[in-house]
Order: sequence, then structure tokens, then C-alpha cells
Amino acid sequence: MSNRLKLLVGLVYLILTVGLFGEGTGSIRGVIVTAEGKIPLQSAEVIIKNTEMGTVSNKDGKFELTNLPNGTYLLTTQFIGYNTKETPITIESNNETIVIIELEMKPIHIEELIVTGFHNNLSPQNIQFSNTESPKEIGEYFRQINGGNAIKKGGFALDPVLRSFKYDQLNVQYDGGIKCWGGCPNRMDPPTSHIQSDDIERIEILKGPFNVRFGQTMGGVVNLVMKKPNHFKENYISGSAMIGYESVSKGKRGRLSINGKRNAFDYYLAGGTKEYSNYTTGSNIEVPSSFQLSDYTVKAGYQHENNHRMQVSYRQSFADNIDYPGLPMDAKDDDTDILAFDYSGRSINKTIHLLTLKLYKTNVYHKMDNENRPNRTALHAEVKAFTKTYGGRAEIGLSTFNASRLYFGMDYYSLSKTGDRERAVFKNMCNGMVFEEPMLFTDHVWQDSEIADLGIFSELDFHLNHRMIGKAGFRYDIIQSEIKDPSIQFTDAYGEISDFDSDNYTGMLSFSFLPNATTEWSLLLGRGMRAPSITERYVNHLPIGSDAHEYFGNPYLKSEVNHQIEIAFGKNERSYSLRTSIYYSQFIDYISAKIDTSLNKVYMACIDPKDVKRFQNISNAHQFGFETELSGTLWKNINYHGSVSYTIGDNLDENEPLPEVPPLVGRLTIQYRSDNNPFTYEMSGRFVAEQNRVSSLFGETATPGFNIFDLHVTYNRDQWNIKVGIQNLLNENYYEHLSRKYKNMPDSYLLYEPGRNMVVNILYKF
Repeated sequence: MSNRLKLLVGLVYLILTVGLFGEGTGSIRGVIVTAEGKIPLQSAEVIIKNTEMGTVSNKDGKFELTNLPNGTYLLTTQFIGYNTKETPITIESNNETIVIIELEMKPIHIEELIVTGFHNNLSPQNIQFSNTESPKEIGEYFRQINGGNAIKKGGFALDPVLRSFKYDQLNVQYDGGIKCWGGCPNRMDPPTSHIQSDDIERIEILKGPFNVRFGQTMGGVVNLVMKKPNHFKENYISGSAMIGYESVSKGKRGRLSINGKRNAFDYYLAGGTKEYSNYTTGSNIEVPSSFQLSDYTVKAGYQHENNHRMQVSYRQSFADNIDYPGLPMDAKDDDTDILAFDYSGRSINKTIHLLTLKLYKTNVYHKMDNENRPNRTALHAEVKAFTKTYGGRAEIGLSTFNASRLYFGMDYYSLSKTGDRERAVFKNMCNGMVFEEPMLFTDHVWQDSEIADLGIFSELDFHLNHRMIGKAGFRYDIIQSEIKDPSIQFTDAYGEISDFDSDNYTGMLSFSFLPNATTEWSLLLGRGMRAPSITERYVNHLPIGSDAHEYFGNPYLKSEVNHQIEIAFGKNERSYSLRTSIYYSQFIDYISAKIDTSLNKVYMACIDPKDVKRFQNISNAHQFGFETELSGTLWKNINYHGSVSYTIGDNLDENEPLPEVPPLVGRLTIQYRSDNNPFTYEMSGRFVAEQNRVSSLFGETATPGFNIFDLHVTYNRDQWNIKVGIQNLLNENYYEHLSRKYKNMPDSYLLYEPGRNMVVNILYKF
């Protein structure tokens, strides 16, 4: 066993042998009311800060917490639409503390996921961003979170992965319900690429099929919450300016934002640019990875009353000249428009505590070609693709029996993709014949395809007592897909085809039990179901995978199903915090692609690989794994955070591993921070094991492990925030298992990561 693996196993052993239970001898009893009118608040959440102990108020606003350890605590009280309040509480043996808590109503934000429950295993994982902490693009961040990873095709637009779930198995959205798909069949522009990291306030992540309220959920929900106006009582105007630089790619970035409020109106304006050149690897090899990008965002809100808000937002981004060394083409243009309208009401009356409405429309124009590729002398190829999405959601939340909350609503989206590939062939690559006039061809890329999804959902968040809460949900989706302009290849393979319908049923049930004030156990059961994407149904002889095979869609694919069980444990002591979970998924009709010898290659049939892959259902597959996190204080102002994650997936039909599953990953961060010192020092390491569990049918190869270390120093005082860091401190020459190989290059020439990189970000607030 390698030293790295021994270290990871030792960390897991240390985490799993931590003590589980504590004792308590005091109690708290109280009532929660509004500051104005002293009206009792039902279903307000009461949490003892830095512990897992909490409860909710009943219909009379009353609550009770028992069996609490002696000591002084902060009692945190929160309710949707009201300011969170912290109340100091002293617990003494065999004594009962009586409190009256008054909450003030606050203006509402409408972008985030509304997920009730005060326990980390049932609530979303929140990753907070600042301008100086955000990576150059959102996909990079998924390599930093426990259980996360990313698929890389170049220096821009990494595709996020959670556990082994990827592509459309992840439900990626913006501001609590906006969906935007790209135009490239090869996912040059995944959903995360249409929002820039500089414009993100935080990312909310719900892992697993344990939520029914925000669309089909096979493997998890990712909600990108964009920045918004700050809500103060008084009128104001403020803003920030940021500049950044990266040495390895001579990357430059800048951003300006302004937000303010005038009476009942508020606004947020932001815009920026990024320009990055090719980067060099640890062995000083230059990798084509340049891109330029500019974008702007406008948000305007109206809030006449504290508990009702309307907002309009509009966003445009323009990405140009993007190099994708892991794909057969590069992107010349990728332009995005996102328009949305939101309404949100909170605490409308004693029964209705939530009412939301969202409408949106997104457009993506994507142009790509092979201008900078070796085959340019023989072939000129250009694709212009257009993607349109529009939809919305409506939801109502009710306060019901025994301080429980009931949500029900509906959502809808319609996605259409059009676009052709224009080819001018100057030379026959099979026999070397040169044409006096180029032969012209038009290839159907998307075949004018559409997919629409109407979903109806209901979810109940219930409280059995102050030590146990639960969640139960059900969702029904009606999915329709249509191909309006099928190619001759499709009609030859499938005959006359037009539209396909499917009904999907998903549900979940979870419980969280608190045996004492510092310990939590959770059990989560879920059925996730996902309809095939447009790519999986209708892609037409294009190389879209991590290999150069042509891929062929299958309109008769079944929806894939994930039956998942997860057991999670959490412990919050004063000196450390622990989170660990194990999960198992049984897949039915899992969607993947494999070689189909009945199909013939259409383009450049003489060049390897000569086989064609068709999307098919794997009737039986499974995966299982674990995630563990441990954080705390080593000594005085020195803190640590460590994590380990691992997933194993198997194709039971073919008796081999599932493809594109990340290897064992460990992370460790040591940070020095003092309230009296404006400087923060941080050293972090990422330890990745080799991955030799690979799919031969998918054409995967094993990848070696590696260790990466980063060092950062942050200065934060008054209006200035400056962060200087060195990434890949030891200049390691490495590549990730999920990174794709160069196209039109030898198989041994892999997509290596950047070498040693100095990063400087400077933020000024005004």
C-alpha cells in the first residue's frame, strides 16, 4: 500500500473512531413571536449554534429543548421572511431556562433553493464565494469540494461531476429554477459555463435523488445563486472593482459591480472581461487553452412590502476564440442571453408561508470550426448551433399540522436545438485524391429536435419530536421529445420517427435523528429518474465522447433510474466537526454508449477508430461509495479541514466497471487566521490515487495518481481584499482521469494540467 493510500485510510479510521454520544442535563422552553404585533410564529427553526440540536415552534409559537449539556450557548432562531436572531442561553443542571424571542421581518431574496431543515445532511451544501476566492470558471470549483470532480476539455468550461454523476444526470440551474443548455453536442458549453464565477454569490448542492421540488433529479441538484442587491432599510449605493492575474496562462480578468436601493426599488449591475492565453504544464509543454470572454448582468427589484418581492433579471455573455484541445473542434463564438422574472411572497398568513413564481427564457448561439486543426488542409468544417429554452415554476408552501410544512407546485421547460455542420472537402483522406473544387456537404447535427418536461411535485417536511425530523416527497414528470428533421442515417436506422412520450415517477423519504445536542444520524431513501437527453436520443454520427468514435443516438432509450440509500452521521463538538456518509445506488436502464458493429462509420470511414458507438440502456448497474469530512482547531488560530471520497461503479450486464468514475481523492487544508491580524495563511493539498478500474467497452485507460499543493495568503482590511497564491506549488506534471485526450494527436499525448501558477486577485469595495 502506498504512503498516500495509508494516509487516507488512517484518516478514515481516525474519523470513524470518534466518540458518538454526549450527555445533557438542562432544558430550554420558550415562545417565538413577531416583533410587531407579537403574533406567534409557527414552524420557526430553533438551533443551538455549533451543535446539531434544534427544533421548531408549534402553532402557538412554543418550543422546547431538553437533555442539554451544561454551559453557555447561542440560541439561533430563524424563519423565512424574518431576520435571524441569536440569543445567549446558559444551561444549568436540572434547571429550565425560559425565553421569549421576537423576530423582525426582513426583505426577501428569491434566488436560492428553499430547503427546510436545520441539519446538514438534509439541507443543501452551501459554498460561499467572494470576488477574490472565485476560480476563473465555475467548473474548476467542483474539484475542490468533497465528492466533486470535473471533466476537462480545455482551459474553459469544465463539466461538473458529483460522485460519478455527470452531464444531464446532474440538475444544474440558476437562481432556484432557471435552466440553460448549450448548443455543442460535445458539451463545449455545459450549463455552468453560461454563468461566470465572478457573478456567483454561492453554489447550493443537494447530492443524491433526495429532492423533488426542482426538476428531475438523478444524481443531485446544483443551484448557482447569482449576486443580488443588498437589502438595507435606508437608501444606499455601493459597489466593488476587482482585477486578477494568473502567470501560467498570462490570464487577466476584471470586474465592476454596483448595487443600490431607492425606496422600494433596488438594483444590481455588474460586468467584466477575461482574457487567457495558452498555459504550460509541469514539463513546460504548451497546451492550446486560450479564450476571451465578456459579460454583464442587470437585476432590478421592487419590494413595496417586506414579505412580497418582484424582480426582473437579464444577462448576456460573449465567449470568443476558445481552444478545446480535448475535442475535434474549437469554439469561435458562444453567446448567451438569459431573461427571468420572479415573484416571491413569505409569511403571507398563518397558513401560507411561501408563494413563488418564476418565468424565464434562455438563448445560446454556438459556433465552432476546425480552423486551427491539422486536418484543415483537407477539410473545412463549421457548425452553427442554436439552443432555446423557456420555462417556469410555481410553488406554494403551507404550515400544517404539528409544525410541519407542505410544499406543492409544478414546473415546466421546453428545450429546442437546431444546427448543421457545413463541410468543404478538399482532399479524400482515405485515398489521397485532391479535388479541383471542394465537395460541399451539410450534416444534420441536432436534426431540429425538441424536448419538453411538465412536472408536478409535493413535499412534506415533518417533525416527529424535537429529536427527529423527516422529509417525504413525490414527483410526476411528463416528458415529450420530438425530431422534426431526421437525417437519412436516422430514417435508415429507425424508419419514420417523430415524437416519443414517457412518464417518470420519483420520490424520496428521509429521517434525521438527534440522540443528543452534538450528534446526528440520517437515513435517506430516494428514487431518481431521468429521461434521455436530446444528445443521447438524436446525436448523429459525431465524436462526442472521450474518444474519437462516432456516436449515434437512440430515440428508443428508456429513462434511467437510480434507487439510492444513504446513511449519514454528523457530530459537532467544540473542538471538531465531523461529517461522514455511505451510499449505495442500484441503477436500472443506466444510459451509456458502447460499440455497435451493426453501424458503419459515415465520416472518414478509413481512419481509426472505425467503429461506431450507439447509446444504449444498461439494464443492471450499481455504485457505492463514501464521503468523510473532519474539521476543527489544531492550536489557537490554526484550523484544519480534511476530507476523503471514493466511488465504485459496476456495469453488471457486462461485468466491468462503469466508465468515467473518479478515483479515490483526499483533501487537507491548514489555515492560520486571527481576528487581530488582517492576514490569513492557507496551505492545501489534494491527493489523488491511481484509477485502474476502467471500462474497456468505453475505451478508458488507467491513470496514475498525483499530489498537488497550493499556498495562499489573503489580506483583508477596510475596503481592500487582496489574495496572492501559488497553485501546483511543486510544479507537478499530471493529468486527471476525467480529462480528455487531444483529438488528432497520438493517444499518448494527454491533456495535462497547468504547472506552477501564481494567482493575484485584488478587490476594492466602495
